[in-house]
Amino acid sequence: MGKEQETIKKIIAIIDNDDFQISSRLPSERKLSSRLNVSRNTVRNALRKLEAQGIVDIRTGSGCYLLCNYDYFQDWLENRNADSPLEIQNLIEARFLFEPSAGFLSAKKIGSANIKKLEKCLVRISKATIGMEKKVIAGEDAEFRRIIYHSSKNRFLISTMNQLNANNHLFFQIFDQLSKFEKDSIFADYVEVLNGLKKRDAFLVKETIKRNILRVCELLIKHADLKMPDIISDAIKMNKKQQKK
Repeated sequence: MGKEQETIKKIIAIIDNDDFQISSRLPSERKLSSRLNVSRNTVRNALRKLEAQGIVDIRTGSGCYLLCNYDYFQDWLENRNADSPLEIQNLIEARFLFEPSAGFLSAKKIGSANIKKLEKCLVRISKATIGMEKKVIAGEDAEFRRIIYHSSKNRFLISTMNQLNANNHLFFQIFDQLSKFEKDSIFADYVEVLNGLKKRDAFLVKETIKRNILRVCELLIKHADLKMPDIISDAIKMNKKQQKK
């Protein structure tokens, strides 16, 4: 077991043993680092993973707060590697329902600092795509989306989207099977989302994110023979009908 995963387990043990209640503030990174005898960077990464799963809420300048009970994160520890077809369908369904709205809200609230972060992230995605570095692309994709979610400034939405984002890895397993046109189309979606955010065009961002999710789903059907939930299948059919008009 890696140091980071071991740290996650120890933090969860501290939460349980010290009887922290939901909404309680957890010990600081410095205190956890000292108590667990690991670096603050390791603690920070562990807490970010717990935040991505909706277990804690990291509030800049305030601290880290517990969001759920012990049964929830015990279940997560036992099932975090589950990649069942039902779980994948649930993830895709939830992303389709929530992510376009998160982008819509972020377009209304995003600041120039996060626009610059997205621009740099897009450059890294471009380089990684050219070099076919799948792990790098997946990591930068997660960061691109995380910046957008956090720009919504709605901590409940951020927590939900971080959890979905942390599990969005399946697509990048088939990335090397995509044609140049398919890869270019995916990259064009990133560019369109960024342009929409720059213009503060919430409707453009919402529709582009929705289109991107459907495009990815079509590629998963084609290259991974993955069955989609009804809401996605219906949306893909509707999309094709509109394109023919």
